[in-house]
Amino acid sequence: MLAEWEKLAREAADRDEAYEAYLLRLTEMEVAARSANAVAARIRAAGSLWSRTSTPSTSPPRRTCPNRRSRTGPREWIDQHWNCCLIGGSGTGKTHVAIAWGLALCRLGKRVRSPPLPAW
Repeated sequence: MLAEWEKLAREAADRDEAYEAYLLRLTEMEVAARSANAVAARIRAAGSLWSRTSTPSTSPPRRTCPNRRSRTGPREWIDQHWNCCLIGGSGTGKTHVAIAWGLALCRLGKRVRSPPLPAW
């Protein structure tokens, strides 16, 4: 709030905006900033897996990944405490899917932790 209040106050004065509307916009900006910071903190805390930036050579076939387009995706598995096993050949996108699901869960407010990478 401290960083944005002056700018928003000037905008509100220029538009002859009510004080309550100004406070609402200021509060909404603070809530959005805190939410973004919380997501970023969860992603940082997730661990070493997020540093892997490899892109899969092919997309995983839809039949092998039935929940990838559903709204719940891995969240249902997390809520039900189910295990998930991604199986496939090299370069089919298993890590890519796991990272995407982990990031999606971080955005949904879940804490995620990746296993340590092997020391090859």
